[in-house]
Amino acid sequence: MNILGLDLGTKKTGWSIFKDDKLVDYGVISCDHKNVRVRTLTIRDEIKKLIESNDINRAVVEELKVGFGGGMSNFNTVVTLAVLQGCVLGLCIDYDVEFITYDPSVWRKLTEVNRKKIECKTCGWLDEFIAGEDVTECPKCGEKRKSYLKTYLLNKRLDLKQTAVDIVNRKYGLKLVFYPRDTKKNISNDDIAEAILIAQAHIYECNL
Repeated sequence: MNILGLDLGTKKTGWSIFKDDKLVDYGVISCDHKNVRVRTLTIRDEIKKLIESNDINRAVVEELKVGFGGGMSNFNTVVTLAVLQGCVLGLCIDYDVEFITYDPSVWRKLTEVNRKKIECKTCGWLDEFIAGEDVTECPKCGEKRKSYLKTYLLNKRLDLKQTAVDIVNRKYGLKLVFYPRDTKKNISNDDIAEAILIAQAHIYECNL
C-alpha cells in the first residue's frame, strides 16, 4: 500500500509518501507565481508526478474547514484551496487512487498533536501532556486541588504547527524546523510535518 499525504496550500504544499507504515519520502512543492491559477496548476502537475512515480494507492488530505470569519481574504483562501483539492480529486479519479479526507481535529487527535500544559500554582511545576490525558496531582509536590493545577491548551495555530514539527522530528529522527513566517533565510517545514502526520493518522486508524 503506497500512501500519499498532502498538506495542501496554493503557495506551498507539503507531501509525504508511506509504503504501508514506513515513511519513504517527503518534501514540499513551492510556487511563488503571482497568479493563483498558475500556482494551482503547477502544484497539481507536481502532485501528478508523485502519483505516477510512486504508484500511489491512496491520497490523504486535510478536509477543508469552511468559515469566513476572516472576511474576504479568508473567503478567497477557502475558494482557492477548494479548487486545488478538486484538482487532486480529479487526479485520483484518473489514476484510480482512493481519495481520503480528515478533519483537522481528527488527524491531530490521532497523532497526538493536540497538547496542553499544566502548571502547579503551589510549587511552580510545569509540564506538557496530550490534551486528553487526565492529570489530577502534581508529581512534584502532590497538590491535588483542581484550582491550583492550571491548564493551558496549546491550540493556537502556531502552537499546533510547532508541535507537529516536534512530533515528526522525534518519531522519524528528522531535523525539520518551524518559523512563524518564511523569509529568504528561514523556510519553515511545518507543511512537510503536517503532510506526514495527515498520512500517519490514516495509518493509525486503519492499523496498516
